[in-house]
Amino acid sequence: MSIGILYESNEWSTFSFFEYLTRMLPEVKVKLYNLEADVDIEAILAHDLIVNRIFASAYFRGHKRSLFNVKKILELAKKSGKVILNSYEAHFYEIDKYLASRVLHKHGLSVPEIYGCFRGRRNLKGINFSYPLIIKPNCGGRTIDTHVVYTEEQLKLLQKKLKPDIYYIAQAYIKPPGNFITRVEYIGGRPVQVLKKMLTVDGLATYNLGSKFSAYPECPASVLEKAKTALELLNIEMGSLDIIETQNDTYLIDVNAVSNTSEDFVRAFNFDLMKETANHVASRYNSLFRREE
Repeated sequence: MSIGILYESNEWSTFSFFEYLTRMLPEVKVKLYNLEADVDIEAILAHDLIVNRIFASAYFRGHKRSLFNVKKILELAKKSGKVILNSYEAHFYEIDKYLASRVLHKHGLSVPEIYGCFRGRRNLKGINFSYPLIIKPNCGGRTIDTHVVYTEEQLKLLQKKLKPDIYYIAQAYIKPPGNFITRVEYIGGRPVQVLKKMLTVDGLATYNLGSKFSAYPECPASVLEKAKTALELLNIEMGSLDIIETQNDTYLIDVNAVSNTSEDFVRAFNFDLMKETANHVASRYNSLFRREE
């Protein structure tokens, strides 16, 4: 009886999740695998359950090796019928914003208009777009290398700074009327935390840029339902969405198949996301592998 956890950086959240899970399942061997190191793929595939905690932002934190390793491991795990949380498919939506947005749009959910996906400093003349727009890495996160562009002059200056080997997506920028973005955390089909992320001066909202967060208990049920539908479409069992609410529509602007938190957040909101995540994984493990008990 064993669980393997794939990770790529020394995130407090990953080690907190690991500690909770070992306490919840004392008879189950739980092991961490840093995919930046040499990994024993056979040992990973020998586990009953594999938990994937490789972030799309790994690329920008110098952890390209993890993204390479996890792709190979998940492909082999799927072929051998292993249970993966989140799913094999979820990881590829995590690392491909363009694909995730197109799938959601195809199924009738509102996303900001997608103008195109391009590499590095390529000229955007072949892509039809209008201002303002947002340019961000197709595989990225934590708002790293993400830019709101309002004018042609700003775009020209930005293109000189874009990394030539990175694929970016260009999308319509929608400024939230309430000056906040809604962050919804879902686990097993349940909304476990709903927050407001206030915009910073550059028009973005993220912890790394100093956004202020607050609880959002009055979030409309229709918004939560759309978030749930989106995660189900992308086969994401544990994850989060960033949402813009306008008077006329609800726009899904980002989907994450790996959730993160910090000690500060746990104290500020009196809610431990990693404890909830570990509880769900433990329950899933017990239902799948310990039914006879």
